[in-house]
Amino acid sequence: MCELAQSQFDLCLLFFYVGVGIGVCYDLIRLFRRIIDHKLVFITIEDLIFWLFVSIYVLYKLQKYAYGGIRFYMIMAILVGLSVYWITISCTLIKPLFKMLYEAKKYVRKSNNMLKNHVKKGKIKISTWMKDGKINEKIKKKEIN
Repeated sequence: MCELAQSQFDLCLLFFYVGVGIGVCYDLIRLFRRIIDHKLVFITIEDLIFWLFVSIYVLYKLQKYAYGGIRFYMIMAILVGLSVYWITISCTLIKPLFKMLYEAKKYVRKSNNMLKNHVKKGKIKISTWMKDGKINEKIKKKEIN
């Protein structure tokens, strides 16, 4: 009887880690979404694909380790692992990372817009620098002097 309890505890711990792994994978998808803007349609499609793969993965783990038997404590262990990950690691590490990414993205956009404005206003004239694929020698000499 003690071996049975130990094996069930091991299964519970395994599925707890499966829940943590699901949380990590979903945070990676969220990170990808923060880097590259997505429309709602694509976010929905990504979520559907993600949860389809998660379902297949969980069913595979159930088949491999629990011989296809779905037990209530296994599902609860997955949910507890996912919740513990989101409450502890995701809130303390991922949210500040998202904030830093947002600030970096904002800085890059601002720099890009400033460069575009300078080019449009004529402060930076790209066409006069190049002539037939070569740097215009007259402009180069003026800048040197």
